[in-house]
Amino acid sequence: MDRRLPLGAVHRGRGRCSFLVWAPDVAKVELKILSPRSRLVRLQRGAGGYHCGVLDGIEPDALYVFRLDGLIERPDPASRCQPRGPGGPSQIVDSRFAWTDRDWSGLSLVDYILHEGPDHAVPFDEIAARLDGIQSPGATVLSICLDSPLPPSSAGLHFAVPLQRGGAPGLKRLVDACHRQGLVVLLSIPLFELGIEGDPFVSFGPYFTGPDRHINIDGPHSDEVRRYFVESVLRWFREFHIDTLDIGNIDALTDLSPKPLLEEMSRAVRREAERIARPLHLVAHSDRNDPRLIRRWEDGGIGLDALWNHD
Repeated sequence: MDRRLPLGAVHRGRGRCSFLVWAPDVAKVELKILSPRSRLVRLQRGAGGYHCGVLDGIEPDALYVFRLDGLIERPDPASRCQPRGPGGPSQIVDSRFAWTDRDWSGLSLVDYILHEGPDHAVPFDEIAARLDGIQSPGATVLSICLDSPLPPSSAGLHFAVPLQRGGAPGLKRLVDACHRQGLVVLLSIPLFELGIEGDPFVSFGPYFTGPDRHINIDGPHSDEVRRYFVESVLRWFREFHIDTLDIGNIDALTDLSPKPLLEEMSRAVRREAERIARPLHLVAHSDRNDPRLIRRWEDGGIGLDALWNHD
């Protein structure tokens, strides 16, 4: 049991679930299972400020929170589901899915013909039922925006799928249906919107720095904050078979590290694309007109695949 576990709660089948949370300034982290049967278990503190545990007797849909130093209870920063809203308990999710897209080979960005998805509140299964109409104008890409129905400060925005739209199973069904019909899926998430007040992050560790609460991606403990974002990005590709991920606006990021976080992300996505032998793309929004963002690493660039510019 160590930091090599995935962040958050990962159900491993047969009632076994692993938990990993980063809380470097917290001496004691307890896992409190709320349903279907109440249970309180202290997690093991490991290297790097991580607290972890692998427990038996826990099934999907169980609700849980983390109790910090016996005083406060918070949802999981890497929650897969928040059925009762941002301040409520997190929920264990069964990640198993019978994919049928093994032969899907993806498309290069130059072949993208974009179709904007429907309203953000439309359930995924309803979108899947409309795919024939999307393809008829010659579109090759379905764009889906994963704005949460919760405020930007909500826990789990970076790892979870809104339950109101069908949750993780619904999104997987939609992606699988798109790939069966030859459609690329472009998923948009506001990756760097952590909120200002009420979020759980400040209770766990130094996710922010300075009086302006910039995301801590180049200061003390920033390696673990960066891991949180990189792992979130990779999860959308690995678990949901997304083809292109749009991480939203990046202009507010302050990053003076030798290897910028965005470059670390782009390299991680490239490695994943090579592993599965399928094109994967990472795009973002920026009004800075900085060509370095999409320049190749070999030429001193960040390596993003494309940028949205709203000038």
